[in-house]
Amino acid sequence: PGVPIPTGDFDAFVETGQSNMLGIGDYTLSPSVTYEGVGYLPCGAYRTAGGLPNHPIGQSTGSLRPAFVKEWFAQTKQKALIIGSAYSGEGIVTPGPNGGWGPDGPLVRNTGVRVQQAMNTAAKQGMSVTLRGILYLGGEQDAAAATAMTVSEYVDELVGLRDRFWEHIPGRPPLMLISVDRRLDGANDAGFAVLREVNPSPT
Repeated sequence: PGVPIPTGDFDAFVETGQSNMLGIGDYTLSPSVTYEGVGYLPCGAYRTAGGLPNHPIGQSTGSLRPAFVKEWFAQTKQKALIIGSAYSGEGIVTPGPNGGWGPDGPLVRNTGVRVQQAMNTAAKQGMSVTLRGILYLGGEQDAAAATAMTVSEYVDELVGLRDRFWEHIPGRPPLMLISVDRRLDGANDAGFAVLREVNPSPT
């Protein structure tokens, strides 16, 4: 109540992947990320198809959402609508308590339902929305699995994930990989290095 409904044109992005995607608020005011007593180095987001170059978003807090939106607006002057569907502890290879992003897990299908609901709601509110991409955060679960993988093997996992999203989300939007650079305690460094090497993302 009392909050105006936004109007105008929006670029929509679907948030998926692991828990650090869930940050909200003004990224300049966000506390530094701490998880299990350690912090992270700055995170990077990579545009995968046209428009933006492939480069990191330079911020070192837990709020990936406003950091991405801020960078998107700075480069495109376009407002962004975020459709949230990220889950803590859920990787492509290793499922967590919610079943994972793999071919046998429910999260891709659930995300498709959320996207349809969000787009329908936006239309009813008079918003003009174009779905621009699916943001996937490769976090600790993926880094742990990628420790025993090559870059090409992890790319294959991302391509499979993209194809599963396309079965449930219309328009074949590009998959954009966001990765945490590394943990400050050095855990899973080899896996995080694999994630960083996926640049540009394979879509």
